[in-house]
Amino acid sequence: MNREIPFSAFGQDNQVQIKTEAGFSIRIYDLQGQLIVQQQVNSGITTIQIAQGMYLIQAVDRNKNTFTEKVIVR
Repeated sequence: MNREIPFSAFGQDNQVQIKTEAGFSIRIYDLQGQLIVQQQVNSGITTIQIAQGMYLIQAVDRNKNTFTEKVIVR
C-alpha cells in the first residue's frame, strides 16, 4: 500500500525547510546513519540550519507512522 508522505523537505543555503500540515517528530540523519538533528515541528514551515550534504529526514506522527525522505543541502 502506498502512503502519501505528509511532509516535504527542501535543502538550500545550508538549511533544510520542512513543510508539514501537522505536527511531527523529525530526525535528520547523515548517510553514515549518525543522528544530526532531532526536534518536534508544528504545521507550517520549519527551517533548520545544517551543513551541506545529503541527509535522510525521518518524520514520525502521533500515531507512530514513520515517513522518510532524502534531501540534498547545497
